[in-house]
Amino acid sequence: MATVYSPPEGYDFQVSFDDDWKEKENAYIKRLRNYCKDRTNSNNDLVGELFRIPYADSHALYMVFNTKPLQLIHVPVGDAWDVPEYQTRGLRLQDIKAQVEFDKRMKKMMEKSS
Repeated sequence: MATVYSPPEGYDFQVSFDDDWKEKENAYIKRLRNYCKDRTNSNNDLVGELFRIPYADSHALYMVFNTKPLQLIHVPVGDAWDVPEYQTRGLRLQDIKAQVEFDKRMKKMMEKSS
């Protein structure tokens, strides 16, 4: 059973439409990842990894904060979609792990083809 939290206090993100929006999002994600790694009780490699759930015209984005119990933090970048709680409460750690591994393989494959 996963629990999803809003970003911690001081980790608000203002969606940007500037030319450097991607750099701002990446900097925010890196900052949030450091927060997770510094404050978790878990030593699992999945801490700080991103997990996407397809939603509307894009996806909702979450970061793994803790693995036992499974805790995610909503990452409000892009369209800042957040799925309803019923779509996240049944997530298991093995679901997150499988998707993260798939995303890494896809990224590697895409890098080879370009």
